[in-house]
Amino acid sequence: MLKKILLLGIVFGLVAFVWMVIPAVAQDPCTLMPDTCSVKLENERVRVYEWIMKPGDKEPMHTHPELVSYALTDGKQRYYGPDGKVLREAEFKAGDTSWSGPQKHMTENIGTTEFRKLIVEFKTNPYKE
Repeated sequence: MLKKILLLGIVFGLVAFVWMVIPAVAQDPCTLMPDTCSVKLENERVRVYEWIMKPGDKEPMHTHPELVSYALTDGKQRYYGPDGKVLREAEFKAGDTSWSGPQKHMTENIGTTEFRKLIVEFKTNPYKE
């Protein structure tokens, strides 16, 4: 009986761990879209990656921490919120730089050309340490 209770506890523990960890990993853009995201640098403070989307490409729902993005090419995007509704459309020129707070969205390349950005995601806030 003790072995069954112990085994049941281990099984429930593993299920709880997977239930909490897998969704967090599954929403990471570089994990979800390895063909779209190419990590250039990663350490305990930041992750820098190049993001490339062809015309008509649509990313699945994903999350970001605070970030800075730098447009490498001109492009046009549509952003969708967690409820699937359009949040906004944005047009970028090469060299445009922007900051975003933490967010969850889907993105679609609604332009006619491949769109490339360099994204710097912040993992920690040095001013809070």
